[in-house]
Amino acid sequence: MTILFSSRDREAIDPHVSPDFHPHETLVSLFRKTAHSVPGNIAVDFNGSKLSYEELDQRSNQLARLLTAHGVKKGSYVPVYLERSVEWVIAVLAVLKTGAAYVPIDAAYPPKRVAFIIADVEATVIITQSSLFSRSVQLQDTTVLYSDKLPALPAPEPLELVPDADDLAYVIYTSGSTGQPKGVMVTHKAVQHLITWHIRHFGVSKECRLTLVAGLAFDISVWELWSALLSGATLFIATDEERIDTAQLFAFYERNGITHAYTPAVLAPEIVALSREQSGLQLQYLFTGGEKLKPVLTDGLSYQLVDYYGPTEYTIFATWRQVRDVNGAYVSSIGQPIPGTRALILDQHLQPVAESAVGELCLSGIGIAKGYLHNQQLTDTKFVDHPFAPGQKLYKTGDLARWLPDGSIEFLGRIDNQVKIRGFRVELGEVEKALTLLSHISNAAVITMENSRKNKYLVAFIVQEHPNEQQGIALARQQLREELPGYMIPARFICLNEIPVTANGKMDKARLVALAEQAAPENMEQEEGGTATEQLIAQVWAGLLERPFVHYTDSFFDIGGDSLLVAAMATQLRSRLNMKIYIRDVYQFPVLRALAAEIDNRTKLASTVEPGLEDVEPYVELQKDAWLLPDVTFRNDFDYSVLEHQSAVMLTGATGFVGIHLLQELLDHTRATVYCLVRAKDEYHAMEKIYHTFTTYHINIREAQKHRIIPVVGDFSQQHLGLSQEKFDELAEKLEVVYHSGSSVNFIEPYSYMKRPNVDGLREIIRFAGAGKTKCLALLSTISVYSWGHVFTGKTVMKETDDIAQNLLAVSKDIGYVRSKWVMEAVADLAAAQGLPVITYRLGYAMCHSESGASAPYQWWSGLVKNCVEYGSYPLLRELREGLITVDYMAKAIVHITKNRNAIGQKFNLIASPEHNLTLTAFFDLLLQHYDLKMKGLPYKEWRKQWEDEPTNRLYPLTSLFRDNMHEGLSTVELYQDTYEWHKDNVDEFLHGSGIEEPVFDKQLLDRYLGYLGITAKERVS
Repeated sequence: MTILFSSRDREAIDPHVSPDFHPHETLVSLFRKTAHSVPGNIAVDFNGSKLSYEELDQRSNQLARLLTAHGVKKGSYVPVYLERSVEWVIAVLAVLKTGAAYVPIDAAYPPKRVAFIIADVEATVIITQSSLFSRSVQLQDTTVLYSDKLPALPAPEPLELVPDADDLAYVIYTSGSTGQPKGVMVTHKAVQHLITWHIRHFGVSKECRLTLVAGLAFDISVWELWSALLSGATLFIATDEERIDTAQLFAFYERNGITHAYTPAVLAPEIVALSREQSGLQLQYLFTGGEKLKPVLTDGLSYQLVDYYGPTEYTIFATWRQVRDVNGAYVSSIGQPIPGTRALILDQHLQPVAESAVGELCLSGIGIAKGYLHNQQLTDTKFVDHPFAPGQKLYKTGDLARWLPDGSIEFLGRIDNQVKIRGFRVELGEVEKALTLLSHISNAAVITMENSRKNKYLVAFIVQEHPNEQQGIALARQQLREELPGYMIPARFICLNEIPVTANGKMDKARLVALAEQAAPENMEQEEGGTATEQLIAQVWAGLLERPFVHYTDSFFDIGGDSLLVAAMATQLRSRLNMKIYIRDVYQFPVLRALAAEIDNRTKLASTVEPGLEDVEPYVELQKDAWLLPDVTFRNDFDYSVLEHQSAVMLTGATGFVGIHLLQELLDHTRATVYCLVRAKDEYHAMEKIYHTFTTYHINIREAQKHRIIPVVGDFSQQHLGLSQEKFDELAEKLEVVYHSGSSVNFIEPYSYMKRPNVDGLREIIRFAGAGKTKCLALLSTISVYSWGHVFTGKTVMKETDDIAQNLLAVSKDIGYVRSKWVMEAVADLAAAQGLPVITYRLGYAMCHSESGASAPYQWWSGLVKNCVEYGSYPLLRELREGLITVDYMAKAIVHITKNRNAIGQKFNLIASPEHNLTLTAFFDLLLQHYDLKMKGLPYKEWRKQWEDEPTNRLYPLTSLFRDNMHEGLSTVELYQDTYEWHKDNVDEFLHGSGIEEPVFDKQLLDRYLGYLGITAKERVS
């Protein structure tokens, strides 16, 4: 039985091996015992061609002697390149009897792959057949033995040489991530350990009838072969046609009276369905593996369905389970480790993950392979030192998993098998599972396709039982919308009679891609009906997103649309409809049918609308949105001493440009453990996102700091931060400070779109800050809350202590982002008034890091700089300031100030001093001063004209900022001219004596900034 350690260890260990396992035996020695005990039993049967155990033993002895005569010996590698036949079994056994390892090569492999494998193992002898090898690449210095043209064979006496248990039995080549196959080396001991346990556990005996269904170069074929040959059972070899066709495979089981059968996982649901409909099977066990098993119900079956899991690098199988329904429902699990196997679920640092958390499944034990042939670097990467068992190796599978409450393991897919759809991570297996749970779909496969703009979308292939193909597809789409978010719903559905499989019995992705490409748009389903406006929008969307069709219930962003395409789409609709279409329209009405209804309604009202109406988003009384959740209260028991010695803090927005630098600053200048709230599928991917952000911005986090980063999978825009009540309460009692850096930053989305993540999200953050132990809220706001208020107030200076409510008129006409940030400050002020400790930081524009030069690729300022350099011009705008500052200065200031209890209730403008706060023209004058750039200042509209009609331009998605009439004919950018002079007296006071100096935008800093942007600029020679 499997012994489970405590949940703290997160490790399943079963040191007890099968009683039949003897560590010094080999496949050869065990086979000889079997052959001598049942010499007359049929060992192999292929289409009526049969061999008894005695005949197999003798013929393999003869071939083994021939191989040794050609120099094959212990330590050699002998490729076996044959079609499915009894000769293949003879060849494999013969190679092992010489002490060599066999290297299976599938007959379906292309010549170049065959040649690569033969060359990589440095083969001196290859066993093949003339019909195959004549098609392959010719090789030098290799003896070719044709199974159909063998010379006179020696006497059938056995060789005296018997391989050792630690000698290699085979080398199987699997596909590599680099495109080069890699040879996995497996010993006799590892194979016979698995086989002897399997034979005993599942009652395989000389009366049993087993299958060889797997591809001959797939390691599952090793398990099928030796499960028969070491038990005295008969091995029935399926033809290539039978092994990949559900109906033929089922008939193969019936015809041959199979008792222990294998089926590829992709065919398992259909095999089970057929066995319910037809009788005649003599099956005792149906085994499956090779891929994640899709939902299948087993209640009432006459046999047991057993699901095996294991990578080639851990000798075929590492875990197993008998598939059983629980309360009529399928349970997703790969069971528990087989005896002698250790399974651990670890994080990126090879440390056990938290209870039920997701991590990488790692394996150790008898079954671990010796590594990759002639590839020590990859071996060292994947076969690492065991962190808890000195002297042992651990194989990193690259598979995601987690422990279930019953001690079994749930497989969650490959680490590298997730795709991004509209920025969201999607596990294809999750979509496939949702499809196969639909009553009219028996099997499904999902792949991704790309259009020419590299936008990915999902294509679903379904095997359905519905009298009308198109109605079945419509039903599937409708039901999926109730289960999955829009971005996970496949854009296309293609009906098949069965899912194609590869020679190894896995889903044939290449074939599916070819089928998707062959399915021409005119042959795809087309939605009938629809108003003229709906049809027009569908045409525009289909063309822009390069999709064969669009449904009227589709959301623009779920089917591949993004912020880069919104402007182009609005422009095309504006041209086709001859009416004003705003970018915000698509955000407010992302579903095609709703957008069409809004446009039709606007057309009807067009005659009553005043000409020259401003393009600003409809007025919203922002003050009404400044409120707290009714169940939120503050106990006024905050311990101010924790600020100086922070031990546990929460950080939101850690994967953003400011957030990641703030995280590093917290690690460097506090002792706190930092709990990072991240939107992700699980903790593993949350950490992956954090580490990726460190790398993106060239931040070198120290190894000793990594354990202080705790990922918390959640979403602050959801109730209770998207956490369970238990997790919410646990963190609420533990944490001391909340650094709220996270928010949606987008300069074209309307306020209605940004209100939930920013405003509602802050309300949830405040709920958390007040729950359990009272926590200080360090809120990261923006200098933009002042908006272009000077147009209305007539003032020239704004101090940190000035009430931003006086700028409300301008804010109400500003972009959605500014509106949301203003309301956020107002909400935080309400919380502060009711007793929550709050510190507010109004950030300037984080242009770059002063040392690395790193900047955020999504920032509009970087795009502006690149545009101006390329076009050789910049806009002549008066006194336009963005509050340019460096991100490291801001991060240092935030952490330092937050340690000071006197900062509670204060506001801090983190920008440059007024005398050093660069205007737009001053910034470009600085570039011209230091670099030989051919740029000149142009009047604003003349400058804008250079790029505003080019949909591919990097600033085009932000066209509304530069062109829309927001107030008296001026755009947002123009209205920010002659802006306030922002003071920072509080910042200066609290940073006095800290050593944190305001950055200087000198040539050294600009060199790093331009270098990170990829802008090559020659130094100006004075």
